[in-house]
Amino acid sequence: MATARLRDFLGELGKLRKLRKLRELGELRELRELGELRELRELGELRELRKLRKLRELRELGELRELRKLRKLRELRELRKLRKLGELVLSKKWDDLFLEVL
Repeated sequence: MATARLRDFLGELGKLRKLRKLRELGELRELRELGELRELRELGELRELRKLRKLRELRELGELRELRKLRKLRELRELRKLRKLGELVLSKKWDDLFLEVL
């Protein structure tokens, strides 16, 4: 009788050990999965950061293009002003020449 109880007890103990191992394995798997999820999240964050950097660079490029356009427009306005001034100077010279001829 005692041996039967001892055998049952040892059998239960073996089952408990197996269950504990399985639980620990399950926890390990869970930890691995969490680690993988964390890595994936970090990768996603890295991708997001890269996208943001690209967007920022594109925006800065767009701003540079805008600045270049504005500079060109400013230069064109200045050239037009100079041309108008030049035309005024030329017309004055013609007026002066015309008056001298008279």
